[in-house]
Amino acid sequence: MKKIVDVKKYFIFIITGIFLCVFILPCSCNTTGKIEKAAVKKNAAPAPVTVQEEECDPQPDNEAKKNVSFSAEKEFKNKISGIDFSVSSAPKQTTKNVSFASPYIVNVKDSSGCGIPDFSVTVSWPFSRTDDSIVYETKILSTDKNGSLVFTPDIPKYSFDDSITFYPTPVSSEPTILQAAFAAGISAPYEVRTDYAKKTGVIYVFDFDENGKAGTNSQYLLREFINSGIRIGNSPIATSNYLSKPIESLYKATYNIVGNAYAFMICGSIKYVKPVEANDDGKYVCQLEADISCIDMKDGSVVYSTHQTESAAADSKYKVVDTCRNSLAAKTAHAVLFGM
Repeated sequence: MKKIVDVKKYFIFIITGIFLCVFILPCSCNTTGKIEKAAVKKNAAPAPVTVQEEECDPQPDNEAKKNVSFSAEKEFKNKISGIDFSVSSAPKQTTKNVSFASPYIVNVKDSSGCGIPDFSVTVSWPFSRTDDSIVYETKILSTDKNGSLVFTPDIPKYSFDDSITFYPTPVSSEPTILQAAFAAGISAPYEVRTDYAKKTGVIYVFDFDENGKAGTNSQYLLREFINSGIRIGNSPIATSNYLSKPIESLYKATYNIVGNAYAFMICGSIKYVKPVEANDDGKYVCQLEADISCIDMKDGSVVYSTHQTESAAADSKYKVVDTCRNSLAAKTAHAVLFGM
């Protein structure tokens, strides 16, 4: 019997060992009794690598550049301090799309009155425009052996009453350098009248009263254009209703009446900025504004628009209004003749 019991003990011991080796040892159990798998660790993003560069101080290089620039600017100011620019010849007024009849001739002399040869000169002149906003073109020239230069602008494609300027070519864009260069230079008239002035036009511009009510076609502006040599007459449309409509409507209504009889139309209004007032000194003050558009009657395109203002003071209300209307008409007509 004892052997049988020992055999049973050995058998139980062997079975228990097998159970532990097969089921218990390969696994680990958590507190919830679930079997946990080994965690998979992904490659972490590489930490940024800091490259240690040799320390260097850029200030000496910047200081050197500043010193060179300062030296050049100082030399430039000294160089132009004693020079004299003069325009010995300038062309007369021309017409848009017509070349100037003669060139601009400029002389550059030193303090002794001697011409400076091979001197760099920048010329700036009106080149294009959108209404009353003008774009300027520049070109760098050099004087000849006698200190003179000759310049003829390209055929003007726009109208202007402006200036052409000749000045020493700046060595930098520093404001003080530019100011010094412009101050040393010289300007001359650059006048280009509109080519519409040679054609026949019609005017549709109404005067408004102090209450904002439209009156009649402006006789002040009409008279000013006629006195300027423009062949122009009143619009065949007597009502001011088209001022509140698109310009295209006015163009079509006018074209249906006049056809190709007119090359251009000037339309708009002249209104009070505010009612006439009397100052403490007893004088009356008037402020007027004109909003004007110029239309090519060939296709209805707006070729020029302008906003002009004027003010005047006088001893009586009638006189101040009359003076202000006359002045505004002259200013507006001039703007059209040199802007359209």
